[in-house]
Amino acid sequence: MSDAKRIGPCRYLAASKPQIKRPPVSFYRCPICGTVLRGSFPEGKVCEVLCCGTKAERLLTKPTEKLPDDRTLSYDIVGGLNENCVRVFWEGKKPDWLYLETFTGGQYMYIKKRPPAVFALAGEDAYAYCDKNPCEKCSFRCKNGFVLYAWYEGEGLYSLQLNQIASTPGSSANTTRKPQRSQ
Repeated sequence: MSDAKRIGPCRYLAASKPQIKRPPVSFYRCPICGTVLRGSFPEGKVCEVLCCGTKAERLLTKPTEKLPDDRTLSYDIVGGLNENCVRVFWEGKKPDWLYLETFTGGQYMYIKKRPPAVFALAGEDAYAYCDKNPCEKCSFRCKNGFVLYAWYEGEGLYSLQLNQIASTPGSSANTTRKPQRSQ
């Protein structure tokens, strides 16, 4: 049986792209101990996050284009319809941790090794329009709404939207590279 006809346990079976079913994520840092906390609050709800008896500071994210010149953060989507996952790559200093925000929630990963970091997807998060492996980042943008967050101690929190469209249909450019800055 071909892989496209086999139905794996992680495969999303609905015929349409899922809607985002989670409140937006926010990150906070304790000014006393330095712990970074994640919070998801309903739209429009303002909540105070406490740590060490003190109000934690909300972290603002910077786009990955603002990473220092010696570093890149990129991703690709592999696995087709059945074993769908997001692989994250970096060059230069490795992030301390990554957080992938998905349609239904999110996943943390502390980085202790070389790239890639692999986020396995299941259920609605594993939605794929086609069975291309690796994903060609076509105009269907199956993971549009996903956000990758990368924390670099001493530098801050960076975000990367997973909504890239390859410049040439059918191209093999499956990772997003930070554009080179002009000298």
